[in-house]
Amino acid sequence: MANRCSSPVTVTGADIGNGTSSQFSLVMPMTAPVTLAPGAGFELEVGYARNVHGQHFSPLYLRTPNEPSPLLVPLLAETNHEGIQVDRYTQGTDSQLDVLFVVSNTTTMQQYQDRLKEAIPQWLQAAQTNGVDVRVGVTSTGLVARGRSAAAVPTAARPGASSRWMAAGLAWSPAPAPPRSRTSRPT
Repeated sequence: MANRCSSPVTVTGADIGNGTSSQFSLVMPMTAPVTLAPGAGFELEVGYARNVHGQHFSPLYLRTPNEPSPLLVPLLAETNHEGIQVDRYTQGTDSQLDVLFVVSNTTTMQQYQDRLKEAIPQWLQAAQTNGVDVRVGVTSTGLVARGRSAAAVPTAARPGASSRWMAAGLAWSPAPAPPRSRTSRPT
């Protein structure tokens, strides 16, 4: 939850109202009021049971002392299968590594995003020093960009050129590497 207002907002409670099912639950209910400065936020984790097929809708109510009615956050989910799938892939060699970073872009994760941004160049340099061919992808958990920590966008490398990628203002380019051939196929 984030305060997009120009003044502080105090959230005194959160609860899930009656909906189409009881599939949603608050994982960690609020135990004390939270005052949010403009632009500040906090996380409120909602669980989804996934044990009844179909679409599920429930209201998440946020209570504030200055509003006559609670603020509404709609909860929407759908279960249409058992949700378990196993994919197997054959990787090229031991010296090739594909990594996908999934970075939360919620307001409370900024310090961890900054730590990751600081650690990646050293991590990639260590991989290069040890002869590991690393391909990196970065994505976020959000559907829309949030401030300067918007979803990272990997840029494709030309064969024989250096890999490049950018995440939250970080750019990294190793020494040019020869193109690698690899076969990955689902089994």
